[in-house]
Amino acid sequence: GGDASRGALVWAAKGCQSCHGQTPRTASGTANSYEMVAVLWRHGPEMSKQMKAKNVAWPQFAASEMADLTAYLKSPPR
Repeated sequence: GGDASRGALVWAAKGCQSCHGQTPRTASGTANSYEMVAVLWRHGPEMSKQMKAKNVAWPQFAASEMADLTAYLKSPPR
């Protein structure tokens, strides 16, 4: 598991809010890693297309950053 507070820092450092907004959360707050991958699988190609149109590079994450980011996305809004 990751750490949600570190995940918030990853969210800010990678500039995720520029496309995803300020309050990222899963609908139920209970999404598991498999569900998170499924969302990316479905929406990844469109995300890539939009990023290319905006000249934004696909972010790179270390495994620990992804674990923290997932914990953040699953955490309740503050």
